[in-house]
Amino acid sequence: MKPSDSIEVLLIEDHGNARVTEGALRHSLPQSYTRVAPDVLSGIDQLRQSEPDVIILDLSQRDGEGLEELEQILPVVSGVPIIVQSRLDDEQLAMRALSAGAQDYFVKGQSPEALGRSIRYSVERSRVHRNLTRSAHYDPLTNLTNRPHFMSLLAHAVGRARRTKSSVGVMCIDLDHFKNVNDSLGHGVGDVVLDRVAQRLQTCVRTSDVVARFGGDEFTLMVEGVPNAQMARVAEKVLDSVRRPIIVEGMEIVLTGSVGIAAFPTAGGDANALLTHADTAMYRAKAAGRNKYEFYTERMNIEVRRAFDLEMRLRKALRRKEFGLVYQPIVDQSTQRIRSVEALIRWYPDGRHKPIAPAEFLPVLERTGLVREVGEWGLQEACNQCVEWQGTLDPELRIGVNVSPVQLATPGFANRVESILAATGLEPSSLLIEITEQVLLKDSDANIGTLNALRALGVGVAIDDFGSGYSSLSYLTAFPFDTVKIDRSFVAKVTAAPEDALLAAGILGIARSLGRNTIAEGVETVDQLEFLRQHPCDEIQGYYFSRPLTVSAFEDFHRRGLPGYSGRGPAQPAVTDEAENSSGTALH
Repeated sequence: MKPSDSIEVLLIEDHGNARVTEGALRHSLPQSYTRVAPDVLSGIDQLRQSEPDVIILDLSQRDGEGLEELEQILPVVSGVPIIVQSRLDDEQLAMRALSAGAQDYFVKGQSPEALGRSIRYSVERSRVHRNLTRSAHYDPLTNLTNRPHFMSLLAHAVGRARRTKSSVGVMCIDLDHFKNVNDSLGHGVGDVVLDRVAQRLQTCVRTSDVVARFGGDEFTLMVEGVPNAQMARVAEKVLDSVRRPIIVEGMEIVLTGSVGIAAFPTAGGDANALLTHADTAMYRAKAAGRNKYEFYTERMNIEVRRAFDLEMRLRKALRRKEFGLVYQPIVDQSTQRIRSVEALIRWYPDGRHKPIAPAEFLPVLERTGLVREVGEWGLQEACNQCVEWQGTLDPELRIGVNVSPVQLATPGFANRVESILAATGLEPSSLLIEITEQVLLKDSDANIGTLNALRALGVGVAIDDFGSGYSSLSYLTAFPFDTVKIDRSFVAKVTAAPEDALLAAGILGIARSLGRNTIAEGVETVDQLEFLRQHPCDEIQGYYFSRPLTVSAFEDFHRRGLPGYSGRGPAQPAVTDEAENSSGTALH
């Protein structure tokens, strides 16, 4: 604080004696402004109208023997420093005043400069304390309440609600795909967007409610005494406010949000439970398509616990090496020989022979990031196996390995593939990396760079399950693919739905004209195979020839060779994989 700064003083002293103190203040603090209250009750009335920078409380009216006035006024002030003034130079009384909450103790009769110095120091200490308190309680970017302060406020609100038998609602809000804003436009623009969202959220609730930022793009609301129907309306207001375009540096940015709601007492009995359950509901809203809200239910809690238990089991499975690979043959249409195999991940918990279906655990591997470690293990295992088979079965055999979007987005992924190829001795041209369209929908520039790096190594790249979901023919020219794997949903209908037959034929023709290799997945019948012979497809994969096989079963199958196509039914190898749908659920 600069010495010339104006300081507003509330002097609580009878008018007869106040003139002396006012004179001392004019002498020591010429820029100060003094209001006088003749007694404590009048001072409290003035405090309720506006707070000063400092209060001087004179004890002379009671011969300086008691601190009742201080005890009366302390509950009314909010961080305003109080200087107790008395005629008595009594160290014991001074210590009692400081212990009770006074900022300083001043003995009347000292120089005006001493009084001015006491006031300046008290005000400065108070301002520093307020700033420290604010930084401890509020988010520096948005000035919203931060997580620790929110949790304290929520705990008090739950206590009030318990006593009054009312409700407290908590909403967890997460901005959908906000990472794209930071990645594409920079963190500076991202910070502006977060601040704008914070301002909008405050307009969605009452001034008595609390809006907090927990970090990143996570916000939280607390509303008291509001029924579920009204909380739903608040959630709709929140979603509407987030959806409105935000203009930053001439750019229009459009976001959506996902909201989870939990209310006391039905969805949790304390602050931590409410926040946890609101967060659970928010993730359910994301899983349900985003840009919506969900109320917490006990069923969600059961599902979360089940998912957590599964995650812990998978972490243990990784340590215990319970994962394994099976291999599905892929047949060359022209030579009727096994040209390549696709490696597929399986989990054999506790050493059981029958594996758990990949659909049950692959999403958890993706969500937790464990897919990076499991995927790298699978890639190295598959490359090792292919090298072995090239030496014993076929020197030209290739192997396809599925790579998840999480793996592909890992920095240095192409370098890691190069290291694995060098360590195992597999030629890059013998490896086919298979990705799904999810890779194309997110961070496409970075992913294209990784795919190009893989191509530069000599590794093949395939788009898997083409024709499902959002697949577009434009992908065939926009992304660096060697191979297109036609999704089994098309293959299954080529003999039953003329439209699908035309579309499948069109995809095969376009891919062939662009020089892409084609593989049809999920081939199960003679009629499907005949269609693919009439509309040339390079390779065939599916139950018609074989289910995914263990290492020994594949070796037996390969040595037996393939009989002619005509009239032949689906193959029934001696050892098959039981956790498999007809297309071969893979590690992606």
